[in-house]
Formats: sequence, C-alpha cells, structure tokens
Amino acid sequence: MKNHAQIVGGLPNGTFNPKGNATRAEAVAMITRLPK
Repeated sequence: MKNHAQIVGGLPNGTFNPKGNATRAEAVAMITRLPK
C-alpha cells in the first residue's frame, strides 16, 4: 500500500475500499501524485 506516500488516501470518512472502482478523476489524482 502506498498510503504512506500520500498517493492513495481513501474515502473522506476515513475508510478504504480496495475492491471499489476508481473514477477517472481519482485515477488522474493518483497518477499525478506518483514520484517522478
């Protein structure tokens, strides 16, 4: 899990759904947070 790198943060209520689908906006946010 890359939560310590702030790439994936979970849902606003503090939960995380690893089997859920990411929206296009969420996918773009994760990609832009990847280290270069």
